[in-house]
This record gives sequence, structure tokens and C-alpha cells, in this order.
Amino acid sequence: MITCEWSRVRVHPVNPFQVSGGPARDAFERVIVRLCWQGLEGLGEAAPSKAYGETCDTVEAFLARVRDSGALGDDPFALEEVEALEAAELQGRRQQSWTEGILSSMDEGVAAVDKDYRITYLNGVVTQWFGQGLGEECYRVWNIRDTPCPDCINRKLLDGQLYRGAFTNIYHDKILDTVATVAEGPAGSRAVLRVMRDVTERVNRERE
Repeated sequence: MITCEWSRVRVHPVNPFQVSGGPARDAFERVIVRLCWQGLEGLGEAAPSKAYGETCDTVEAFLARVRDSGALGDDPFALEEVEALEAAELQGRRQQSWTEGILSSMDEGVAAVDKDYRITYLNGVVTQWFGQGLGEECYRVWNIRDTPCPDCINRKLLDGQLYRGAFTNIYHDKILDTVATVAEGPAGSRAVLRVMRDVTERVNRERE
């Protein structure tokens, strides 16, 4: 049930937001509109325009026609749209939390690197291997270089293709079995997603 009510107020001729208690000739009249629907309430102000010959009477008459004609609609506060957006946002937060939980519990290291070689995601395993490096260039954090690696995985990848190989990190004394592919992130951004397993001990045993 929609209710639409209004009341007149006198406002100061210089400061229209200040209610005036002076003589009528020194004040302007405005109409304060209160729209209520399903426990929600909205306030608005309708100011008569003397340039068009409007008075508070004409503004109130217009409001009455709008209310009685049903022109306010079934959802004047767009409550259904707001609820749908809130539900989608909640679902997105749950999905993100669920995904984060899976990545954090993995034994493998997971990292994402964008087209500018900047690390956009690290799970706890990668942080244990290389330390914090979010937002920094991968070649600086992982290989202690000032320029991209000559055999960079990012350069080898094409859209939709998969990379599989052994990634030897001499500085950190690790051999990582790596699977990498291009993934699409927020707002259409693209990044190389790497899943890495530490196979250093296994490889060293095989070499003995």
C-alpha cells in the first residue's frame, strides 16, 4: 500500500532551507512530500515556481493526480531491484570466500600474474616460498631480476592455451612443477594463473 502525503512549510526568502516564522509576504511556501511504501519512507521537496504561475495549491493538485492515478507504480523505491542486487552481492562474497578457502587449503602454490608481470594473487604456500610480493613484478620477487625472464611463462602463453613444465628457481633453490593458463579476472582483465607443486626433494632423489 502506497501512501503519499504532503505538508506546506514557509521558508525564508533568502535561505530557502530555513523555515520562516515571519509574515507571509516575507516568506515562500514549499511543499514537503512524504512517500511511504512497505515500511520505507522517502522525503522530497516540491517548490512552486512563480515564473510559471505555480502555487502550493497547484503543486498539491498535481501530487494528488499522481497518487490517485497509480503513476507511482508498484515499486516506487525499486525495492525488488535493490533486494536482487543485495542478494547477488552476498552470493558473490560467499563465492569469493569459498574460493579463497579452497586456494588457501591447497598444498600447491597458486599465483596470478597480469600482463604487466605484476603479481595479483598469492596463496599462503607461495608466500611461504617467496615471501610477500603482491603488486610487485614477478621477476623481481621470484628470480631477483630487473627485467622479465628470457623464458617467461607469460610470453609463452596464448589465449586459452595451457603450459605445463618444470620451473627451476635457482635463487630460492626450488624446482616447481608448474601448470599455467590465461584466466579472465574482474572487469575483463586477463592474468596468467599458475599452480605450482614443489618437487625439489623428488627430483634431487632421482638424481642421486
